[in-house]
This record gives sequence, C-alpha cells and structure tokens, in this order.
Amino acid sequence: MPLDYHHRPMSVTPHDIAVRYGTQALDEASRLGLSRDAVARGLLDFALAAFRAEGRRAADVAAELRYEADQLEGDDTHPFMRP
Repeated sequence: MPLDYHHRPMSVTPHDIAVRYGTQALDEASRLGLSRDAVARGLLDFALAAFRAEGRRAADVAAELRYEADQLEGDDTHPFMRP
C-alpha cells in the first residue's frame, strides 16, 4: 500500500522511518541470536519487493542498486540530488 505523505508530521522523512524500523529489525536479530547479515538481506528483499509493487522497472531498480553500491567505498553521506 502506498504511503500517504500528505498526513505525516513535517519532521519525519521516509528515510527516518526506514532507519527506525531497520534498526529495530537488526536489534531484534541480535537479541534473538540471529544473523544480522541475514536480516539485512531480508530487508533488501523486502525493499526490492516494494520497488516492484510500486511498478518500478527492473532496469530502474538495478540502476538504484548500482548507485548505492558505488557509494559503499565513500563516506556515508549522499548528495542532495542524484545525476
């Protein structure tokens, strides 16, 4: 189901929500003695399914993943606008 951004507090961003729940998932994995890496892969699978559910083309999703992979060796900040 698409998120309704028109009825959200102005101080909360989609990234904030993703970080909050991703952090909770990894913390739960640690508490239960599960692999945090496996949970991260599960979160990636979830994100890919969400992209497909929003109708994004495979080439577009692949470009998104390539962009993120290219950022792995750099600092943790993202530019404001992507090319």
